[in-house]
Amino acid sequence: MATLRKIPNTLRNQILILFTTVMIIVLLAVGLLTYNLVTDILKENAEIQLEQTAQEQVNRIDSQFDTIDLISAQIATNSSVQQILTSQREGRMPSFTERQSMQEIANNYQAYTSGVRAFEMYFPNYARLYPLNELMLPGRIDPGWIEEADEQNGRLVWAGADPYDQNAYLTIRQINLMEKDFSLGGYLVTKVNRNYFNVENQLSDYDTNDDQTLTILFDQADQYITSNFTQDVLMDLNVEETERTVQIDGAEYIQVHAESDETGFTLTMYSPVNSLLQGITGIGTAIAVAAIAGTILFMMVSLKISRIITSPVEELTSAMKRTREGELVRTPEISSTKEMNELNHSYNEMVDQTNYLIKAVYEKELIRSRAELKALQAQINPHFLFNTLEALYWSVEEIDQNSAEMIITMSDLFRYTITDHGPDEDWVLLKDEFDHNEDYLKIMKLRFGDDLNWTIDLPLELQDWPIPKLLIQPLVENAVLHGLCNQPERGHISLKASLQSNSQNVLVTIEDDGAGMHEEKLKNLFSDSHDYVSRSGKKHKSIAMHNIMERIIRTYPQLERNEAIVISSIRNKGTTVQLKLPHKGVENDD
Repeated sequence: MATLRKIPNTLRNQILILFTTVMIIVLLAVGLLTYNLVTDILKENAEIQLEQTAQEQVNRIDSQFDTIDLISAQIATNSSVQQILTSQREGRMPSFTERQSMQEIANNYQAYTSGVRAFEMYFPNYARLYPLNELMLPGRIDPGWIEEADEQNGRLVWAGADPYDQNAYLTIRQINLMEKDFSLGGYLVTKVNRNYFNVENQLSDYDTNDDQTLTILFDQADQYITSNFTQDVLMDLNVEETERTVQIDGAEYIQVHAESDETGFTLTMYSPVNSLLQGITGIGTAIAVAAIAGTILFMMVSLKISRIITSPVEELTSAMKRTREGELVRTPEISSTKEMNELNHSYNEMVDQTNYLIKAVYEKELIRSRAELKALQAQINPHFLFNTLEALYWSVEEIDQNSAEMIITMSDLFRYTITDHGPDEDWVLLKDEFDHNEDYLKIMKLRFGDDLNWTIDLPLELQDWPIPKLLIQPLVENAVLHGLCNQPERGHISLKASLQSNSQNVLVTIEDDGAGMHEEKLKNLFSDSHDYVSRSGKKHKSIAMHNIMERIIRTYPQLERNEAIVISSIRNKGTTVQLKLPHKGVENDD
């Protein structure tokens, strides 16, 4: 009959049990730490991805808002609208036919976008011009928005939900009379479709899970605009929650906020944590399999090591027994140092292998996360702006060739401003910068007519000279708006470039024969901000010269401030500004 035997309490078994227990604890600790670390990394990467997606959606909403702004601005400056409102300002009320003609104008502009449902126009006394009914403006829109439109002086104001149509929102802007020194001529109210900013349609353009990602949009007054929430979830949602994760309908969601600097709109996105951590199950399984395999392997190695350690002891014990029985034998030479080194070597190999497996899993996941993050960093290319200008060009080409050419010039101006110029997008060629400023002067000539003239002198050998993008344009703009704008006589602007003798520097000179500056104003030009008085008589803060100086000094650290920009000005004679621009990558040798 077989007999049951207990596990003997030998040194070999004690070493085996001790080593195996320690290894299991180590593998469990490493596995748990690895699992938590990978989980945190996935959450952080998902949060970054969600923030970028939210910002891209805000940018798109800004673009849609700009489209409404552009169309309503075109209606406000339409010659027929301006003529009717100017006549009313002079005391002549428009006829029924003139008021009826506003419908054709509104329909023509309304065709440019599907987001606009209707346009409404009002006189300065709040009486309605179009459509033809007697509803006054304060009865149509909250008076607070009318005051806001007056303060914005012609800029578009978002006015929230339409009180008479639950499927629409309203915007309002002043109509300023160009022939009356841009004084108040009336108001333009735009009726926008409620689904114009539909976030469900926009989410399909991004790498998100449309069925699980939740989005809600509020205006600058924290009033609800749109979302893809169900009504019951929306009523229970606390949008002021600031924690990283929130509970929605019993599930944990990561939340991010993105606010528009242009409109003040706030977009909040929620993504379920479970969907972000779908790949963590496979990682947990891999860690568990590695731990089990490591445990089995370590038990085998521990058994072998315990035998190596205890064999000399057993042989010595056996020899001592035989000695006690009277048999004298020589014990084999042993070296405990060698066996301990072997044990240590085996253990280190096990640890190295375990760390290698953990590091391989971590690096693979990190590379995949970085690839996903890079895929979400693509910028929205504003093709809609160029397409709109091109459509305007074709619509007016046969009617007014000069206006069509100005539209093309404006398109070139915008394209240069917002389009990247190759891998080194902050640098452009001098000829491109001069062409851009000439486009700007052409557009300014629409305002000043024959009172504005200019000459541009760019030697052929300097056309490919690299300079920071948009460095010269603020100076040309200052020459027009602060130099020539404040004098009644005809003005001239000179823009030229020349190579400084005995150096690798280009001198760019902007000269005007305008109003000039007094000595005190000249001294304050490079302060953080200084006041200037516009043509309308209002004071404004200007930081342009300060920013240009800081930009040149940071781009060309070898330049001193007193040589980077040199300005001379004489009252009623004009102003001359000279920039010193070394070649890119070349030290100044002055």
